[in-house]
Parts: sequence; structure tokens; C-alpha cells
Amino acid sequence: MLGRLRELTAEAGRDPGEVGCTFQVGLSTVGDAIPQERRPYTGSIEQIAGDIAQLAEAGVDHVFVTVPTVAEDLDEYEDIAGRFYTAIEGI
Repeated sequence: MLGRLRELTAEAGRDPGEVGCTFQVGLSTVGDAIPQERRPYTGSIEQIAGDIAQLAEAGVDHVFVTVPTVAEDLDEYEDIAGRFYTAIEGI
């Protein structure tokens, strides 16, 4: 889909590199690794980070990850956010 957007941008006479892409991921759970087929953005932090890496490979410039319901309290929220930061830092 992003490739098509860039094609249409070029056809319209604009530089496709000037059109950015932002993606928002809303997580409802973060848990243990899911060993078999799974929906994107589910499973462990590492699996979800891999899904986000695929977005980067597809040309997405910015990804916003929201975790409004995955933590019971602020301490858990900070822990999850820190683990996500570490997992996606190099992407």
C-alpha cells in the first residue's frame, strides 16, 4: 500500500521522498512469546518489536506505540515502555 502511495505521489509530480508515513499501533496485551501463527502486534515485546521492524523495512518513517490497557499501574507501564524502548532502539 505504501508503495502505491509513493507511485501516485510521483505521478502527481511530487517527490515521493517528501511524503512521510506514520503508523500507530495500539496494544491491548503484552505477554509471553506466541510460538505459532499469531496476529501482528501480539505476543512478547520481542515479537512485537519484530513486527515494528517490518514496518520500518516497508518504508514507514514513524511508529507510535500506545499501551493504554496493558499495565495495571504506572510502575508496570514504565517497565513495559522501557523494555519496548530497548527492543526497538536500533530500528
